[in-house]
Amino acid sequence: AVTAHVTALLFLPFWLAIALGVGTRRERVTSGARFLAGALIPLALLAIYDHARFGSIWETGRSFQPDRFNYGVLQAPWRGLWGLTLSPGKGLLLFCPVVALGLAGWRRLAARSRVVALAIASALIARVAFIATRSDWHGGFCLGPRYLLMAVPFALLPAVAWLDDLVDCHRRRALAAVFV
Repeated sequence: AVTAHVTALLFLPFWLAIALGVGTRRERVTSGARFLAGALIPLALLAIYDHARFGSIWETGRSFQPDRFNYGVLQAPWRGLWGLTLSPGKGLLLFCPVVALGLAGWRRLAARSRVVALAIASALIARVAFIATRSDWHGGFCLGPRYLLMAVPFALLPAVAWLDDLVDCHRRRALAAVFV
C-alpha cells in the first residue's frame, strides 16, 4: 500500500501491534518477524526506486512549494475533521454509510480481541487526524473522502463480529455461497 500512497505508512505501527499482541509468545515473535519482513522489503525497494528516480529516498515525486501552493501545510484539524467525516462534499459517513456498521460492531470486536479492536480504532483515528490537519485534506476536486479510502476496509472489520453474532452457522454458509 505504501507504494501506492506514502500515507499508508500510518498503518504500519498499528498492524505491527496486532502481530505482536495476538497469540502465544512464540506466535507473536514469529508473526512480528514476518510482518516486519513483509513491510521492510517493499519499503526498501521503494527507497531504492525513489533514490534512483528522484535522488533521495525521502522524495516520492510529490515535491512542491507548500508556501506557494498551500498544499500539505499543517493546519488546525477542525475544518478537515468536519469535511472528512460529515460534510456533504467529502464526508465518509455520507459517501460510505456502511462504515456505521463498523462503529456498531466495535464493542463486540473488543470483547473478542481487545488488541485488534484497539489497533483498528487507533489506526483509523490516527489516519483521520493526520489527514484532517493537512491543508489538502479534501484530496482535490473528487467527491468523497479520497484520502480515507484505504481506511474503509479496516473501518468495516468490526462489523464482522457484530454480524457473526446475528447469523447462525447454516446461514453463514448460505451467505458465503451467495457472495463467493
